[in-house]
Amino acid sequence: MESLIIILKLIFLVCIFIVSFYLRRFLKFYFNSRYREVKYGETSNSAETKSLFYKLKLPKLFDMKLTEDKLYKCGNPLHLTAMSYWSLKILLFVGLMFSSLQMNLISTNKAINIVTSIFFGILGFFVIDMVNYFNNKDDINKIRMDLADAYDLINLQTMAGVNIGPALVEAYTVCKNKRLKKSLIKLAAKINLSKNIEKALDDFNAEYDMAEVETFVATIKECVSTGAYEETLDDQSAALKTVNALYIEKQTEKIDMYMLLIDMLMFIGILAIVLFVVAGNLIQSGNGIFK
Repeated sequence: MESLIIILKLIFLVCIFIVSFYLRRFLKFYFNSRYREVKYGETSNSAETKSLFYKLKLPKLFDMKLTEDKLYKCGNPLHLTAMSYWSLKILLFVGLMFSSLQMNLISTNKAINIVTSIFFGILGFFVIDMVNYFNNKDDINKIRMDLADAYDLINLQTMAGVNIGPALVEAYTVCKNKRLKKSLIKLAAKINLSKNIEKALDDFNAEYDMAEVETFVATIKECVSTGAYEETLDDQSAALKTVNALYIEKQTEKIDMYMLLIDMLMFIGILAIVLFVVAGNLIQSGNGIFK
């Protein structure tokens, strides 16, 4: 109980320090517009300088717009808003820290228990980020394979005389990854509605933090501006297929290793059972003989 009181006092002191620090900034920058204009060259009429975030000069970590962009580019598998993202992270941090503190998971020693609870709290704080990271990593590998098929489809259609716009509209039909398919459907809708291919491609690129998607967008823009489709699309498709072949080879090796490990574990288990049965029979036989 004493350790819990100490932690609560420390958290309270940190909160007071943070609040006082940003209260000072708020008073300094909000009520002294001339100081801001001289120091930072700001204009008090702009919408950006009127935002509370800008006035307080909060770290970018707490910028909800940046958080939304981050979630957007990683696929947001949990479908969180910026506010729910931070709320859930704080809830997991506090919940895991105090639950591990109360359960005494590793030791009854207070110091070790406090360090352990802080570790579990930090782990809980980054759980959502780990889920987003591994989901995005898996999506990137699948998207890379789908983009190679999209290149081939666009190339075939342009070789048949179809314009690049209608060819892009049909690109989603060869995609297996749901995230990329959804993005390409939105791309097709924007092309059909606005007829502005470059703007639609820029919006498509903004959905991903992925070099292959940037290359795809740049390649299509180059094809639109130069009119040279076949050679450019073939080169990009061949490059992606080479990378995909290496990825498939690595995945195959991993599967083989997992299968070998499972076979070894099954063999060890069967051997242990056999030895247990044989040893039991030998012990019983030995007891019968020596009686």
